[in-house]
Amino acid sequence: MFSITFFDLIVLLGMIQGMVMLTILLFSKPSEISKNLLCGILITLVLLSSKILLHTLGLWNVNTFRYFPLAIDTAIQPLFYLYACAATSRNFVWKTIYSGHFIPVFVFMIYALGLYFVVLPEHNFALKDQMVERASFQLIKGLEDWLALLSAIVYWGLSFLRIRKYRIWLFQNESNTSYQEFTWLRNLLVLSGIFVLALAAISLLENVLPFGRSHFIHLELFYLFMAFLTYFLGLKGYQLYSTSRQFDLLPVSFAGTDFSVFPDTENEEETLKDNLSLTENNIDFETIKTCIIQVLSEEKLFLNPELSLKDLARKINYPASSVSAVINQSFRMNFRSLVNEYRVEEVKNRLSSMEATHLSLLGIALDCGFNSEASFYRVFRKNTGLSPNDFIKSLN
Repeated sequence: MFSITFFDLIVLLGMIQGMVMLTILLFSKPSEISKNLLCGILITLVLLSSKILLHTLGLWNVNTFRYFPLAIDTAIQPLFYLYACAATSRNFVWKTIYSGHFIPVFVFMIYALGLYFVVLPEHNFALKDQMVERASFQLIKGLEDWLALLSAIVYWGLSFLRIRKYRIWLFQNESNTSYQEFTWLRNLLVLSGIFVLALAAISLLENVLPFGRSHFIHLELFYLFMAFLTYFLGLKGYQLYSTSRQFDLLPVSFAGTDFSVFPDTENEEETLKDNLSLTENNIDFETIKTCIIQVLSEEKLFLNPELSLKDLARKINYPASSVSAVINQSFRMNFRSLVNEYRVEEVKNRLSSMEATHLSLLGIALDCGFNSEASFYRVFRKNTGLSPNDFIKSLN
Protein backbone atom coordinates (compact mmCIF):
# COMPACT_ATOMS: atom_id res chain seq x y z
CA MET A 1 0.00 0.00 0.00
CA PHE A 2 1.37 3.39 -1.01
CA SER A 3 1.98 6.08 1.60
CA ILE A 4 1.03 9.55 0.34
CA THR A 5 2.77 12.52 1.94
CA PHE A 6 1.70 16.15 1.90
CA PHE A 7 4.26 16.76 -0.86
CA ASP A 8 2.80 13.94 -2.96
CA LEU A 9 -0.69 15.36 -2.45
CA ILE A 10 0.32 18.81 -3.71
CA VAL A 11 1.99 17.36 -6.80
CA LEU A 12 -1.00 15.10 -7.49
CA LEU A 13 -3.45 17.98 -7.13
CA GLY A 14 -1.35 20.04 -9.52
CA MET A 15 -1.38 17.21 -12.05
CA ILE A 16 -5.15 16.70 -11.74
CA GLN A 17 -5.83 20.41 -12.07
CA GLY A 18 -3.51 20.54 -15.09
CA MET A 19 -5.34 17.67 -16.80
CA VAL A 20 -8.75 19.22 -16.09
CA MET A 21 -7.70 22.60 -17.52
CA LEU A 22 -6.01 20.86 -20.44
CA THR A 23 -9.26 19.08 -21.31
CA ILE A 24 -11.23 22.33 -21.08
CA LEU A 25 -8.76 24.16 -23.30
CA LEU A 26 -8.68 21.41 -25.92
CA PHE A 27 -12.45 21.59 -26.35
CA SER A 28 -12.71 25.38 -26.13
CA LYS A 29 -13.02 27.67 -29.13
CA PRO A 30 -11.54 29.32 -31.07
CA SER A 31 -8.65 27.08 -32.01
CA GLU A 32 -5.41 29.07 -31.85
CA ILE A 33 -1.77 28.07 -32.14
CA SER A 34 -0.94 29.85 -28.90
CA LYS A 35 -3.66 27.87 -27.12
CA ASN A 36 -2.36 24.60 -28.54
CA LEU A 37 1.16 25.45 -27.41
CA LEU A 38 -0.13 26.25 -23.93
CA CYS A 39 -1.80 22.84 -23.92
CA GLY A 40 1.57 21.35 -24.82
CA ILE A 41 3.13 23.17 -21.88
CA LEU A 42 0.47 21.83 -19.51
CA ILE A 43 0.79 18.19 -20.60
CA THR A 44 4.59 18.47 -20.36
CA LEU A 45 4.35 19.88 -16.83
CA VAL A 46 2.01 17.06 -15.83
CA LEU A 47 4.39 14.42 -17.19
CA LEU A 48 7.39 16.10 -15.57
CA SER A 49 5.58 16.13 -12.23
CA SER A 50 4.91 12.40 -12.50
CA LYS A 51 8.66 11.68 -12.54
CA ILE A 52 9.14 12.50 -8.86
CA LEU A 53 6.07 10.47 -7.88
CA LEU A 54 7.69 7.34 -9.30
CA HIS A 55 10.13 7.60 -6.41
CA THR A 56 8.08 9.14 -3.59
CA LEU A 57 5.17 6.72 -4.07
CA GLY A 58 7.46 3.71 -4.36
CA LEU A 59 6.50 3.04 -7.97
CA TRP A 60 10.18 2.80 -8.85
CA ASN A 61 10.14 -0.61 -7.18
CA VAL A 62 7.43 -1.81 -9.57
CA ASN A 63 8.94 -3.45 -12.63
CA THR A 64 6.58 -1.73 -15.10
CA PHE A 65 7.52 1.76 -13.86
CA ARG A 66 11.24 1.26 -13.31
CA TYR A 67 13.08 3.33 -15.96
CA PHE A 68 9.74 4.37 -17.44
CA PRO A 69 10.55 6.62 -20.47
CA LEU A 70 9.91 10.24 -19.47
CA ALA A 71 12.89 11.94 -21.11
CA ILE A 72 11.07 15.23 -21.72
CA ASP A 73 13.20 17.58 -19.61
CA THR A 74 14.18 19.60 -22.71
CA ALA A 75 10.61 20.04 -24.02
CA ILE A 76 9.18 22.74 -21.77
CA GLN A 77 11.80 25.37 -22.69
CA PRO A 78 11.12 25.65 -26.46
CA LEU A 79 7.39 25.24 -25.86
CA PHE A 80 7.42 28.28 -23.59
CA TYR A 81 9.38 30.34 -26.11
CA LEU A 82 7.15 29.37 -29.03
CA TYR A 83 4.10 30.21 -26.91
CA ALA A 84 5.53 33.68 -26.28
CA CYS A 85 6.05 34.09 -30.03
CA ALA A 86 2.56 32.87 -30.95
CA ALA A 87 0.80 34.89 -28.24
CA THR A 88 2.46 38.11 -29.41
CA SER A 89 1.96 37.57 -33.14
CA ARG A 90 -1.50 37.17 -34.59
CA ASN A 91 -0.09 35.97 -37.92
CA PHE A 92 2.07 33.29 -36.30
CA VAL A 93 2.08 30.16 -38.46
CA TRP A 94 3.64 26.87 -37.47
CA LYS A 95 6.60 26.01 -39.69
CA THR A 96 8.40 22.71 -40.05
CA ILE A 97 11.64 24.36 -39.01
CA TYR A 98 10.20 24.95 -35.53
CA SER A 99 10.30 21.20 -34.99
CA GLY A 100 14.07 21.55 -34.79
CA HIS A 101 13.64 22.98 -31.30
CA PHE A 102 12.53 19.53 -30.17
CA ILE A 103 15.36 17.46 -31.63
CA PRO A 104 16.95 16.93 -28.17
CA VAL A 105 13.61 15.69 -26.81
CA PHE A 106 13.26 13.29 -29.73
CA VAL A 107 16.80 11.92 -29.30
CA PHE A 108 16.51 11.42 -25.54
CA MET A 109 13.07 9.83 -25.86
CA ILE A 110 14.28 7.37 -28.50
CA TYR A 111 17.09 6.35 -26.15
CA ALA A 112 14.74 6.11 -23.15
CA LEU A 113 12.14 4.07 -25.04
CA GLY A 114 14.73 1.67 -26.43
CA LEU A 115 16.32 1.19 -23.01
CA TYR A 116 12.95 0.69 -21.31
CA PHE A 117 11.79 -2.09 -23.62
CA VAL A 118 15.18 -3.80 -23.57
CA VAL A 119 15.26 -4.08 -19.76
CA LEU A 120 11.50 -4.53 -19.22
CA PRO A 121 11.55 -8.37 -19.40
CA GLU A 122 14.17 -8.50 -16.63
CA HIS A 123 12.43 -8.65 -13.21
CA ASN A 124 15.59 -8.84 -11.13
CA PHE A 125 16.24 -5.21 -10.22
CA ALA A 126 19.95 -5.76 -9.58
CA LEU A 127 20.44 -7.24 -13.04
CA LYS A 128 18.16 -4.61 -14.57
CA ASP A 129 20.26 -1.82 -13.02
CA GLN A 130 23.45 -3.43 -14.33
CA MET A 131 22.00 -3.57 -17.85
CA VAL A 132 21.07 0.10 -17.62
CA GLU A 133 24.53 1.11 -16.42
CA ARG A 134 26.15 -0.75 -19.30
CA ALA A 135 23.97 1.37 -21.60
CA SER A 136 25.53 4.55 -20.10
CA PHE A 137 22.25 5.59 -18.48
CA GLN A 138 23.80 7.91 -15.90
CA LEU A 139 25.97 9.59 -18.52
CA ILE A 140 23.03 10.21 -20.86
CA LYS A 141 20.80 11.35 -17.99
CA GLY A 142 23.46 13.78 -16.81
CA LEU A 143 23.81 15.13 -20.33
CA GLU A 144 20.04 15.61 -20.53
CA ASP A 145 19.97 17.45 -17.20
CA TRP A 146 22.71 19.87 -18.21
CA LEU A 147 21.20 20.45 -21.65
CA ALA A 148 17.83 21.12 -20.01
CA LEU A 149 19.44 23.68 -17.72
CA LEU A 150 21.36 25.36 -20.54
CA SER A 151 18.31 25.49 -22.81
CA ALA A 152 16.24 26.89 -19.94
CA ILE A 153 18.62 29.84 -19.68
CA VAL A 154 18.73 30.41 -23.46
CA TYR A 155 14.99 30.10 -24.07
CA TRP A 156 14.22 32.17 -20.99
CA GLY A 157 16.30 35.00 -22.44
CA LEU A 158 14.62 34.72 -25.84
CA SER A 159 11.15 34.63 -24.29
CA PHE A 160 11.85 37.59 -22.03
CA LEU A 161 13.15 39.69 -24.93
CA ARG A 162 10.12 38.78 -27.03
CA ILE A 163 7.65 39.82 -24.33
CA ARG A 164 9.63 42.97 -23.52
CA LYS A 165 9.69 44.10 -27.15
CA TYR A 166 6.00 43.44 -27.52
CA ARG A 167 5.14 45.40 -24.36
CA ILE A 168 7.27 48.35 -25.45
CA TRP A 169 5.58 48.31 -28.85
CA LEU A 170 2.13 48.08 -27.29
CA PHE A 171 2.62 50.82 -24.70
CA GLN A 172 4.12 53.18 -27.24
CA ASN A 173 1.57 52.60 -30.00
CA GLU A 174 -1.82 51.38 -28.77
CA SER A 175 -4.33 52.69 -26.24
CA ASN A 176 -6.92 49.95 -26.74
CA THR A 177 -7.27 48.51 -23.23
CA SER A 178 -8.65 45.21 -24.50
CA TYR A 179 -5.25 44.20 -25.84
CA GLN A 180 -3.25 41.89 -23.63
CA GLU A 181 -0.25 43.49 -21.90
CA PHE A 182 1.13 40.11 -20.77
CA THR A 183 2.27 41.53 -17.45
CA TRP A 184 1.56 38.11 -15.94
CA LEU A 185 3.85 36.41 -18.45
CA ARG A 186 6.65 38.90 -17.87
CA ASN A 187 6.39 38.43 -14.10
CA LEU A 188 6.29 34.65 -14.51
CA LEU A 189 9.44 34.81 -16.64
CA VAL A 190 11.19 36.91 -13.99
CA LEU A 191 10.19 34.45 -11.27
CA SER A 192 11.23 31.49 -13.42
CA GLY A 193 14.53 33.17 -14.24
CA ILE A 194 15.35 33.56 -10.56
CA PHE A 195 14.44 29.94 -10.00
CA VAL A 196 16.59 28.72 -12.92
CA LEU A 197 19.59 30.66 -11.61
CA ALA A 198 19.09 29.15 -8.16
CA LEU A 199 18.79 25.69 -9.71
CA ALA A 200 21.99 26.26 -11.70
CA ALA A 201 23.85 27.23 -8.53
CA ILE A 202 22.54 24.14 -6.75
CA SER A 203 23.56 21.90 -9.66
CA LEU A 204 27.09 23.28 -9.53
CA LEU A 205 27.30 22.70 -5.79
CA GLU A 206 26.09 19.13 -6.20
CA ASN A 207 29.36 18.30 -7.94
CA VAL A 208 31.34 19.58 -4.96
CA LEU A 209 29.33 18.92 -1.81
CA PRO A 210 27.48 15.74 -0.77
CA PHE A 211 23.98 17.06 -0.09
CA GLY A 212 22.38 13.82 1.02
CA ARG A 213 18.82 14.42 2.22
CA SER A 214 19.08 18.17 1.55
CA HIS A 215 19.56 17.32 -2.13
CA PHE A 216 16.15 15.64 -2.15
CA ILE A 217 14.66 18.72 -0.49
CA HIS A 218 15.92 20.79 -3.42
CA LEU A 219 14.22 18.34 -5.78
CA GLU A 220 10.99 18.67 -3.81
CA LEU A 221 11.15 22.45 -4.10
CA PHE A 222 11.67 22.10 -7.85
CA TYR A 223 8.60 19.90 -8.27
CA LEU A 224 6.54 22.15 -6.03
CA PHE A 225 7.42 24.94 -8.44
CA MET A 226 6.30 22.69 -11.30
CA ALA A 227 2.98 22.18 -9.50
CA PHE A 228 2.63 25.94 -9.09
CA LEU A 229 3.31 26.49 -12.81
CA THR A 230 0.74 23.85 -13.75
CA TYR A 231 -1.90 25.39 -11.52
CA PHE A 232 -1.18 28.97 -12.57
CA LEU A 233 -0.93 28.34 -16.32
CA GLY A 234 -4.05 26.20 -16.26
CA LEU A 235 -6.12 28.97 -14.69
CA LYS A 236 -4.53 31.65 -16.88
CA GLY A 237 -5.20 29.57 -19.98
CA TYR A 238 -8.86 29.23 -19.03
CA GLN A 239 -9.07 32.99 -18.53
CA LEU A 240 -7.34 33.79 -21.82
CA TYR A 241 -9.03 31.32 -24.10
CA SER A 242 -12.52 30.98 -22.65
CA THR A 243 -15.27 31.90 -25.09
CA SER A 244 -16.47 34.67 -22.76
CA ARG A 245 -13.20 36.61 -22.68
CA GLN A 246 -13.48 40.38 -22.91
CA PHE A 247 -10.17 41.13 -24.57
CA ASP A 248 -8.12 40.36 -27.64
CA LEU A 249 -4.79 38.61 -27.43
CA LEU A 250 -3.23 40.94 -29.96
CA PRO A 251 -4.07 44.12 -31.87
CA VAL A 252 -4.76 43.63 -35.56
CA SER A 253 -2.29 46.40 -36.42
CA PHE A 254 0.45 44.37 -34.75
CA ALA A 255 0.16 41.54 -37.27
CA GLY A 256 3.25 41.46 -39.42
CA THR A 257 5.08 44.15 -37.48
CA ASP A 258 8.76 43.77 -36.78
CA PHE A 259 8.55 45.31 -33.31
CA SER A 260 9.08 49.02 -33.96
CA VAL A 261 10.75 49.49 -30.62
CA PHE A 262 10.54 52.96 -29.13
CA PRO A 263 12.52 54.20 -26.11
CA ASP A 264 11.64 52.22 -23.01
CA THR A 265 10.37 54.94 -20.70
CA GLU A 266 10.40 52.56 -17.75
CA ASN A 267 14.19 52.72 -17.85
CA GLU A 268 15.24 56.16 -16.66
CA GLU A 269 18.82 55.91 -17.87
CA GLU A 270 17.78 54.92 -21.40
CA THR A 271 15.15 57.65 -21.44
CA LEU A 272 17.69 60.34 -20.58
CA LYS A 273 20.01 59.17 -23.34
CA ASP A 274 17.15 59.15 -25.83
CA ASN A 275 16.06 62.62 -24.77
CA LEU A 276 19.54 64.02 -25.35
CA SER A 277 19.63 62.43 -28.78
CA LEU A 278 16.18 63.73 -29.68
CA THR A 279 17.03 67.25 -28.51
CA GLU A 280 19.93 67.27 -30.93
CA ASN A 281 17.49 66.49 -33.73
CA ASN A 282 15.72 69.81 -33.02
CA ILE A 283 12.22 68.41 -32.60
CA ASP A 284 9.74 71.18 -31.83
CA PHE A 285 8.76 69.71 -28.46
CA GLU A 286 6.63 72.60 -27.20
CA THR A 287 4.55 72.91 -30.37
CA ILE A 288 3.90 69.18 -30.58
CA LYS A 289 3.13 69.03 -26.86
CA THR A 290 0.61 71.86 -27.22
CA CYS A 291 -1.07 70.08 -30.13
CA ILE A 292 -1.28 66.83 -28.17
CA ILE A 293 -2.86 68.56 -25.17
CA GLN A 294 -5.31 70.36 -27.43
CA VAL A 295 -6.64 67.28 -29.23
CA LEU A 296 -6.83 65.28 -26.02
CA SER A 297 -8.29 67.97 -23.76
CA GLU A 298 -10.52 69.88 -26.15
CA GLU A 299 -11.39 67.38 -28.86
CA LYS A 300 -11.23 64.44 -26.43
CA LEU A 301 -9.61 62.14 -28.92
CA PHE A 302 -9.08 59.63 -26.09
CA LEU A 303 -12.79 58.74 -26.20
CA ASN A 304 -11.94 56.60 -29.22
CA PRO A 305 -11.27 53.19 -27.62
CA GLU A 306 -9.01 52.16 -30.51
CA LEU A 307 -6.93 55.32 -30.63
CA SER A 308 -3.36 54.60 -31.75
CA LEU A 309 -0.17 56.63 -31.92
CA LYS A 310 -0.55 56.82 -35.70
CA ASP A 311 -4.08 58.22 -35.29
CA LEU A 312 -2.84 60.91 -32.92
CA ALA A 313 0.13 61.77 -35.15
CA ARG A 314 -2.12 61.97 -38.20
CA LYS A 315 -4.53 64.24 -36.33
CA ILE A 316 -1.86 66.81 -35.39
CA ASN A 317 0.06 66.31 -38.66
CA TYR A 318 3.42 65.30 -37.19
CA PRO A 319 5.52 62.14 -37.65
CA ALA A 320 4.62 59.34 -35.24
CA SER A 321 8.24 59.04 -34.10
CA SER A 322 8.33 62.74 -33.14
CA VAL A 323 5.01 62.49 -31.30
CA SER A 324 6.25 59.45 -29.38
CA ALA A 325 9.47 61.25 -28.47
CA VAL A 326 7.56 64.27 -27.15
CA ILE A 327 5.24 62.08 -25.07
CA ASN A 328 8.20 60.22 -23.58
CA GLN A 329 10.16 63.36 -22.69
CA SER A 330 7.57 66.06 -22.06
CA PHE A 331 4.90 63.96 -20.36
CA ARG A 332 7.38 61.47 -18.86
CA MET A 333 5.20 58.51 -19.81
CA ASN A 334 4.35 56.34 -22.79
CA PHE A 335 1.45 56.82 -25.20
CA ARG A 336 -0.79 54.18 -23.64
CA SER A 337 -0.38 55.59 -20.13
CA LEU A 338 -1.02 59.14 -21.33
CA VAL A 339 -4.29 58.27 -23.05
CA ASN A 340 -5.47 56.16 -20.11
CA GLU A 341 -4.70 59.04 -17.75
CA TYR A 342 -7.07 61.28 -19.72
CA ARG A 343 -9.70 58.53 -19.73
CA VAL A 344 -9.50 58.10 -15.97
CA GLU A 345 -9.78 61.86 -15.44
CA GLU A 346 -12.84 61.92 -17.69
CA VAL A 347 -14.48 59.16 -15.66
CA LYS A 348 -13.68 61.01 -12.43
CA ASN A 349 -15.10 64.25 -13.79
CA ARG A 350 -18.33 62.60 -14.88
CA LEU A 351 -18.73 60.83 -11.56
CA SER A 352 -17.98 64.03 -9.63
CA SER A 353 -20.40 66.16 -11.67
CA MET A 354 -23.02 63.40 -11.76
CA GLU A 355 -23.04 63.44 -15.55
CA ALA A 356 -24.48 60.49 -17.43
CA THR A 357 -26.52 59.43 -14.40
CA HIS A 358 -28.56 57.23 -16.71
CA LEU A 359 -25.46 55.08 -17.26
CA SER A 360 -23.97 52.47 -14.99
CA LEU A 361 -20.36 52.72 -13.85
CA LEU A 362 -19.36 50.35 -16.64
CA GLY A 363 -21.41 52.38 -19.10
CA ILE A 364 -19.52 55.53 -18.13
CA ALA A 365 -16.20 53.70 -18.46
CA LEU A 366 -17.05 52.42 -21.92
CA ASP A 367 -18.24 55.89 -22.90
CA CYS A 368 -14.85 57.29 -21.83
CA GLY A 369 -12.80 55.00 -24.05
CA PHE A 370 -12.32 51.82 -22.03
CA ASN A 371 -13.11 48.48 -23.64
CA SER A 372 -13.98 46.22 -20.73
CA GLU A 373 -14.80 46.24 -17.05
CA ALA A 374 -11.62 44.37 -16.12
CA SER A 375 -9.30 46.77 -17.93
CA PHE A 376 -11.18 49.79 -16.55
CA TYR A 377 -10.86 48.63 -12.94
CA ARG A 378 -7.19 47.78 -13.41
CA VAL A 379 -6.25 51.12 -15.01
CA PHE A 380 -8.39 53.18 -12.62
CA ARG A 381 -6.80 51.62 -9.55
CA LYS A 382 -3.32 52.00 -11.05
CA ASN A 383 -3.86 55.72 -11.70
CA THR A 384 -5.75 56.70 -8.56
CA GLY A 385 -4.82 54.10 -5.97
CA LEU A 386 -8.55 53.50 -5.44
CA SER A 387 -11.11 51.21 -6.97
CA PRO A 388 -13.93 52.99 -8.85
CA ASN A 389 -16.38 52.09 -6.09
CA ASP A 390 -14.05 53.44 -3.39
CA PHE A 391 -13.69 56.65 -5.39
CA ILE A 392 -17.47 57.03 -5.56
CA LYS A 393 -17.68 56.53 -1.79
CA SER A 394 -15.02 59.20 -1.27
CA LEU A 395 -17.22 61.69 -3.17
CA ASN A 396 -19.97 61.18 -0.63
